[in-house]
Amino acid sequence: MLLGGMALIFMRVPAVALVFFLVAMIIGPLNRLHNTLASPGTNPQIEEMRYIMENTAPTEKIMDGYQGSGVFRPQAYFFWYLGYDIRQRLTDKDKQLLLEDLYTGSISPKLILFDKNLRELSPGITEFFENNYEPVGTGIIWRRKRVSQAPTSSLQ
Repeated sequence: MLLGGMALIFMRVPAVALVFFLVAMIIGPLNRLHNTLASPGTNPQIEEMRYIMENTAPTEKIMDGYQGSGVFRPQAYFFWYLGYDIRQRLTDKDKQLLLEDLYTGSISPKLILFDKNLRELSPGITEFFENNYEPVGTGIIWRRKRVSQAPTSSLQ
């Protein structure tokens, strides 16, 4: 490829040399993309994205630690990811407000991507997620547990 590009430059056809170079640069990434998409089940992030797309409506919110698999759904929290830098900047009051919003339901994601970043947000938030969400069996996705209604009893 290098020799072909240099030959085209020396033959004084720089436009063709540029096209040759650009095509050569894109072949590798396109091949990797094709291999990833052609073999389902081998890429966990693709499987997570597929699960999220198939099991949520476009308006249903998710909460992501840092994975990015829920990129096509609205985020439940102000920050669309909770990486180390964001977690360090959140105050204890911010974390307490988030926990209160989770308990009151004003923040109620249908799915969470329960990765290391979301688990390390705070012990209280981690405990809330562990008590109110369950793994779906696809990657690190957890869904809100179904709340069973209490049986109605007759007092007569």
